Amino acid sequence: MNTRYEGLAWLRAIAMVWGLAYHALFSFTEIGAQDWLVQDSQHSFFVDNLLYLSHIVRMPLFFMLSGFFDTLYWQKYSPNAFIKQRLKRILAPFLLFSILFVPVWIALVVLAAHATSSPTTMIQTIVFKMQTGERSLSGLPVGHLWFLYYLLMFSLIYAVGRLVIKSSFKINKISSVVLIAAIIIMQASALYLAPEARVAAPPKGLIPDWHSFIYYLEFFFIGSVLYQKQRLINTEFNQVVALSGLLLLSCGALVLGSGWYGQSSLAKALSMLCYVCAALGWSLVLMQWAHRFMTQLSAKWQYFSESSYWVYIIHVPIIALQQIQMQHWELALILKATTILSVSAILSLLSYHLLVRSTWIGLLLNGRKHPFQFFSPSKQMMSANN
Repeated sequence: MNTRYEGLAWLRAIAMVWGLAYHALFSFTEIGAQDWLVQDSQHSFFVDNLLYLSHIVRMPLFFMLSGFFDTLYWQKYSPNAFIKQRLKRILAPFLLFSILFVPVWIALVVLAAHATSSPTTMIQTIVFKMQTGERSLSGLPVGHLWFLYYLLMFSLIYAVGRLVIKSSFKINKISSVVLIAAIIIMQASALYLAPEARVAAPPKGLIPDWHSFIYYLEFFFIGSVLYQKQRLINTEFNQVVALSGLLLLSCGALVLGSGWYGQSSLAKALSMLCYVCAALGWSLVLMQWAHRFMTQLSAKWQYFSESSYWVYIIHVPIIALQQIQMQHWELALILKATTILSVSAILSLLSYHLLVRSTWIGLLLNGRKHPFQFFSPSKQMMSANN
């Protein structure tokens, strides 16, 4: 990784590992858990709002960073090498783990269905489809790997666009203000037209949700623009003013979006505008901070960055199994959530160190494998850099 962008690579790892906390809390939501394997007995609407605010930033940030690095890779490799690299790093893991996770998902669904007398809407729907033998592309499981599915399509769209447009299109000639304003309007429109959704929803199968697809594609495009207009992430800003504005936008998106189903079109439009502006603003601010301050990463931070891909892939089954087993325990919500998150993080990192980092899986995910050593990431990173 180019040392100029180590901070952004670290931030991309944070965005991926952020998914652990997000999914660890999902069973504790009041409404969102109906789209999950299980709803814990200690659920709260506060958790719904917390995850809503989290989701404003998490996936837009990831796709912005992906667009940034895809543009870097495009300049680094030839078109053929770029496509091969994206297929190897994205398509191969997506196909491999989607297939391997099928029996895992089936087992988790069966466990979840029998673990409670009140299964979630998601479980009821899956069980019904299994019993009736319904088969369709929209029903094929993608699960939490949907981000790889979208990212692959975004990378291929980007490659085709660059091959068709070539060098005739100069993004630097477009005013940054005009470009950002146009993107905000398009993103808000995509969410506004989405039926009954407070956030950009992931696909439920191989058929994309076109509203979220367009929404995240535009963030990918913004990341590509940022690579070409890097002054936007190098510009200093008043941190107090920026954070105050972003908090207001986030709260506006939460308040206006919390009950729009019975509200006016204006309230929905304002909610989506706040949502998009908050997502874009938080992502830009975080990228600026990471690029400015995270320039000298220690070996342990580099280890964390490399582990993030695997940690995200493997964490959901680990979390879901604990949630199913603990859903009726008479423990405080905070204790349950902390236990689930801690155990999942430990097991995910342990499996990375023992089963991935020094094997062909590590080569597939990260482009290289390290000599095996017991729990000494600093030494491993030093030997790898020599």
